[in-house]
Amino acid sequence: MTLQYVVHWAHLVAGVVWLGCTTTMALAVLPAALSRPGPEARALLDGVSRRLGPVALATGTVAPLLGLVLAVQFGPLRSLAALQTPYGLTCVAAVALSGALAWRGARTEQHHAALLDGDTVRPEAPARARRAAAVELALAVGILTAMAALRFGW
Repeated sequence: MTLQYVVHWAHLVAGVVWLGCTTTMALAVLPAALSRPGPEARALLDGVSRRLGPVALATGTVAPLLGLVLAVQFGPLRSLAALQTPYGLTCVAAVALSGALAWRGARTEQHHAALLDGDTVRPEAPARARRAAAVELALAVGILTAMAALRFGW
């Protein structure tokens, strides 16, 4: 097996785990937490964040970095001029979307604090959580779309 295949495999696994963490938080953990009383919601969010946070941070760092390695070392991005090609523009979009999703993930603690007021769930929390989930899932779909476009040469 060549190094390119190892890097590609690691990129895919890291990406799947990272987007899985994002999807799990958005579609399962946040709705479940916000349906509970404040102290339970905080305990659930804190507990899941302590376990999922480091995994999301690691995979959310590794997946984009390995994607860049694939594009530059093993792919057609050998010069700045290559960034003006459809492949290059799609890579730029993927990096931007990945950066936006990583930035949102890094602010998870702030998002959770905005949903809770001490020991009570804020009345606007479910709506805020739905909006945040929609943004994060849209970013994830954008990343997946860019990856498919790169794979099929669009």
